[in-house]
Amino acid sequence: SQFYTIYVQDAAGKTFAISEVRDSKVYENDPASQPLQFEISSISPTSIVAAVKNASKTGVINYNWAIYRVDGSQDGDFITNDNDIPSSATGGIVTINSGKQGTKALVAGQQYYLYMAQSGPNGLQSQTRNARITFTQPSSGSVVGPQVKAVVFGNSITSHGNLPSIGWNIGDGKAWGMAATAADKDWVSIVRARMKASNINSTLNIGNSFDFETSYWNNYNYNGFQQQVYPVDLVIIRLGDNVDDSSVGANNLYDRYSQLIDVARAANPDVDFLLTTSFWTKTNYDNIVRQLVTTKRSARSAIELADLAGFDKAEYEAYGDWPNATTAVKEHPGNAGHAAIADKVWDKFKVLYNLTGDNPPVEPGDPGIDPGDPGTGSIKMGVIPSGLTAVPQGIFFMETDQFKIGLNMQTGGSVWNALDKSDPTTELVNAMDYGRLWQYAYYAFPVENYFPNGKRWGDEMWHGIGYDPIQGGDMSVGSRVEQFKYDAASNIVYFRTRPQLWGYHAETAPCYVDTWMKLTGNFIEFRNICHNERINDPQYVNLPRGQDIGGMFTNGGYYEDNSNQSNQPWTGPITARKILTDFPFENYLVGPKHPNGSWVYPDMGNGMRSLQFYTPERWTTLRNPVTNKYLGLWSQSPLFNHETGGRVQGNWEGHTGGAYVTMGTHYTQAIMDKRTIFDYSYTYMIGGNPQMMRDYAYKRRDFKNVIDWDFSTGHNDWWMNNSAQAETPFDGSWFAPGDVHQSNRVSPDLAIDASKYTHVEIEMAVGGEQEKVGLSFLRRNNNGFLYDHTDVPYQFNIINDGQMHKYTIKLTDNPAYGGILYRIYLDVYGTPKAGRWSRLKSVKGYYRPNE
Repeated sequence: SQFYTIYVQDAAGKTFAISEVRDSKVYENDPASQPLQFEISSISPTSIVAAVKNASKTGVINYNWAIYRVDGSQDGDFITNDNDIPSSATGGIVTINSGKQGTKALVAGQQYYLYMAQSGPNGLQSQTRNARITFTQPSSGSVVGPQVKAVVFGNSITSHGNLPSIGWNIGDGKAWGMAATAADKDWVSIVRARMKASNINSTLNIGNSFDFETSYWNNYNYNGFQQQVYPVDLVIIRLGDNVDDSSVGANNLYDRYSQLIDVARAANPDVDFLLTTSFWTKTNYDNIVRQLVTTKRSARSAIELADLAGFDKAEYEAYGDWPNATTAVKEHPGNAGHAAIADKVWDKFKVLYNLTGDNPPVEPGDPGIDPGDPGTGSIKMGVIPSGLTAVPQGIFFMETDQFKIGLNMQTGGSVWNALDKSDPTTELVNAMDYGRLWQYAYYAFPVENYFPNGKRWGDEMWHGIGYDPIQGGDMSVGSRVEQFKYDAASNIVYFRTRPQLWGYHAETAPCYVDTWMKLTGNFIEFRNICHNERINDPQYVNLPRGQDIGGMFTNGGYYEDNSNQSNQPWTGPITARKILTDFPFENYLVGPKHPNGSWVYPDMGNGMRSLQFYTPERWTTLRNPVTNKYLGLWSQSPLFNHETGGRVQGNWEGHTGGAYVTMGTHYTQAIMDKRTIFDYSYTYMIGGNPQMMRDYAYKRRDFKNVIDWDFSTGHNDWWMNNSAQAETPFDGSWFAPGDVHQSNRVSPDLAIDASKYTHVEIEMAVGGEQEKVGLSFLRRNNNGFLYDHTDVPYQFNIINDGQMHKYTIKLTDNPAYGGILYRIYLDVYGTPKAGRWSRLKSVKGYYRPNE
């Protein structure tokens, strides 16, 4: 038998150990309420027998138990008995799969609610019905814990690449914590392995600390740090060893370190912290960290300290592990030192997440490095898993408690069916043809006279469609899925699609798209990575084109938009607009930078109308006014589109294959060059409501929505109308000649709060007779117009010696700077002339209000 702590998940999605139940809730981390520990005496895929083992509970509390399905079934459908657990020295027995109302088999993959009541001399005292229960049996060990997504910020003790010149010879391309002798022996790998032994879905990744130890007092990149913490549960900061301990007071380390915690909480108010002191004793630094652990404690965002005092000793150093290395390596912790650090960190991890029991053992030889698939069948978003399985035939169904969808493997894995379980008779996917599904579509040049493999378009109406890989397929042939894997435990599916070129009838596009989908609650989270393979395409043109990713063709009944299109993100009103009557369509045709080929058409009674609109919160919803049901979409772009069609004027009558309304994210421009790796994320909501969609978007408000771009290898979502520009992968910077065209580079559409940045740093090189560069922010005007804006321009002098230089622009020098920024232009001034060129390496924003 094994000891367990049983964890439940509340209605808000937070996981914690079962404790005493008082005031109609399960208490968490309450000193007076210890987690119940259970001994499992029998377990199978459909049943489990558990006994309460806490000696301190003897004669104190009786519990009533029942477990019922997440779909809400209660009376007549209890899974367990509801008899009292006797308050005895050995605890009571809970037998799942038997009860007074008959045996109810547990269904694999089904989630269950826990009904748990505390009874006393006067009968029922309190109860809970909003806790979700998960019984997890570990492969070994005694710790069963919640899923935790963690990131660690460290120095060379956390990770250091191969450096033979000092004797750190671990092989080209490899990196782990100095000076462990193998990847599985450094402290990060040990902690990561223990996390996965506790919960296989937990992750621990290494972040970029941006040299905090040596630059915290001098323009530290807090924005870059902040970007890495918003999607995680835990931030581990393992720093201090490279700090000048004599200067921490003068350099105001306390405030600078405190700011790390503050910016992390600003992005992620619920994030927890685990801090450590230094390995090489730094008395002043260590005391500041100890002080911060006390002063920065929060009921919502916990902080624990792994104190490494006394670790700076010979037995923990690497003199014996690396006898032929230099002293710089030997002074680092060896295997014993890394193991000791891991033990300290793990002890505090258990405190944070209420774990009990011994440290779970790690399988011998486990490298601890997380390559994306730990070999247990789990799938990570953005990482191609191993152990691929056969592609299913026909429709592959997935579901949550709120909805059910069907992915058609004959149409590229696009969403072919979708049902809101609260309205199970209404099909939500139009599916009139392969173009009217829930799917992606990419676009690239050429447009006119594009003949892939010498083939003309199949129908004259598609003359000029150009290069257009679409997930569902062509008018007559579906796209092929060629790789597949599904993980039921995480409800994530991965597949690879070879899309068809729309309009060409059975012509496979020279590209493939890897897709990851995760179902959780009311949401379907997508990540698509498109890999272009047009190396041998003689018709390729290196220019940007608008994209249409995340499109939802739903039935015509969903014709009311609910979103916030004001310039007050997160505080402005959510406004309902019927697509035909309430959108001021004439407002969407203004602004000097409006692109050619507007998607805004008047309603001529021919059954079709389209529009684009902008929302700084990067989400929108559609409501069916008859059923009061919602669909939603979040996107990394703030630009969206709706289209109506297939209807008689004013008559919606939504049904499959009939009238439709689309909701899509219309990514303005992207360069789909010969070797593009175009990475895009979006999320659908089925059911729910606008506030739920807004809350979801708020948690992702900084995702790809910050001023921080590196162009060492690619465009990083920027674009340029200059066909002679370099193709990816770049050789360290983005090259463009200036002999025929100006070098005007344009950012993706954004929704950035200008108050977050006071300065921008641009690293670039220019050649030829060029002296000035213009930087222009487009500030969105507060009148509801799509492209109406105020230009906020800057100019700066450049050094035209062909070398890389960094230029800093103080944004607040322009009194027009402020509001919501939706685009950035970077222009190298001057008439095109032979010998002129430019290279752009990076654009980074900073918040330095005192400069």
